[in-house]
Amino acid sequence: MKGTSNGGDPKIIKTSFLSFQGDDINTLTFRYKANRASTRVQFFWTTTESSGFAATRTVFENYTGNGDWQEVVLDVSSNTEWKGKTITGLRIDPTSNTNTTFEIDYLRANNAQDPSQCESDNDGDGVNNKEEEDLCRNINSASDFAIEFNGDDIFNGYTTDFITGIQETNGVLKGTSNSGDPKITNDDFIELSGTQISDLTVRFKANITTTKFQLFWVNEDGGPSASRSVSADYTGNGEWQDLKLDVSSNNNWQGKTIKGFRIDPTNNDNVVFEIDWIRAQNASDPATSCNTASMEDISLSDKLHLYPNPVSANNFVYFKGVESYNDVKVVVYDITGKQMNTLNNKINNSFQLLNAKTGVYFVKFMINNSKVIIKKFIII
Repeated sequence: MKGTSNGGDPKIIKTSFLSFQGDDINTLTFRYKANRASTRVQFFWTTTESSGFAATRTVFENYTGNGDWQEVVLDVSSNTEWKGKTITGLRIDPTSNTNTTFEIDYLRANNAQDPSQCESDNDGDGVNNKEEEDLCRNINSASDFAIEFNGDDIFNGYTTDFITGIQETNGVLKGTSNSGDPKITNDDFIELSGTQISDLTVRFKANITTTKFQLFWVNEDGGPSASRSVSADYTGNGEWQDLKLDVSSNNNWQGKTIKGFRIDPTNNDNVVFEIDWIRAQNASDPATSCNTASMEDISLSDKLHLYPNPVSANNFVYFKGVESYNDVKVVVYDITGKQMNTLNNKINNSFQLLNAKTGVYFVKFMINNSKVIIKKFIII
């Protein structure tokens, strides 16, 4: 961000766009520079209790970089208007001088990471390292690769042929074939090592007694072909069935870099099909992927309930079962591991997702800094 002040009290303001606990942050760091030897950088905030900016809700520090970049650290660790409060808005006064050109590279809390590090995807499975860590997945192995079909999934951007009514609802991809050769294609969304995956399981159902499900892939040698495909027969007669696709001995998979998929969900015309997920051999349900619970944790998990569930968009979700704990933090993720913006209400144990789409979400409860419980809910 870059600008020039035309007075001695410039302000950059954004209100009502945050909802986080001040207790979670001790310092804020600006990477900053200005075209002068020194100036003052000041930071104000609003809370759920106090919606205006005031001298009691501010910290400041002096820039002394003389035109060069400098990290200006603002300490909020002992500010009683920060600690124990829910922060909702910010005001930055980038300089205390007129006619000053300033630049702000970033504003980061004490535990923030460089985004360039978070965006790395070591195993090429389409989910960046930070998101995989949040889901307790292995960042260095594609053996836990998964497509969960939740609207914001890694498979987004696919195209279809000979399919009508295609949609993703509540974590399920659903459509109807209008020929005997329907296709769902995304040929460039991953770059994973086929050697790390021995089999894929597809949770599938169709309104027909039997049909064939076929998966094609793209690698460095070319696109979908008979030699770059595996298939399995669905025999579920309208019920859910797990179809196992064995790629352990396929020379066009093993030792190759897998870049994309083509899914042929059926070889019949006029078939309504549903795909819940596609998972490699070490993948697990995102709702339970972080669970390594003790018996006490299992008991707590059983007692912890979300309601209503499903919930309509923009409505509050309530939870019960943790009333006896003093320190309960709530973080919500979508199915890819992306953290969602939430408005939390500690008084009545509830939270609201802001600007969320319909789909499946996961709530991580961090209790007394020692227990983690994951719960799933659906927005409709």
